[in-house]
Amino acid sequence: MASPPQFQSAYSTSGNQDYMIKAHVCDVQAYDSLYQRLISRIDLADVSARFAMKELKYITELPLL
Repeated sequence: MASPPQFQSAYSTSGNQDYMIKAHVCDVQAYDSLYQRLISRIDLADVSARFAMKELKYITELPLL
């Protein structure tokens, strides 16, 4: 399955959640649409969501050692 354009990254994680998907959506309706498409394709037991209100820092560069 190809990733929808809203998906920026996906991670396998430790702890209570097995996976984390980072997605950009413009509003709650867009999130709900993305969520509905996701659960229609993949059998999930539980879904939890967290929303970032403001980006405080984002960099992609790493220092050269």
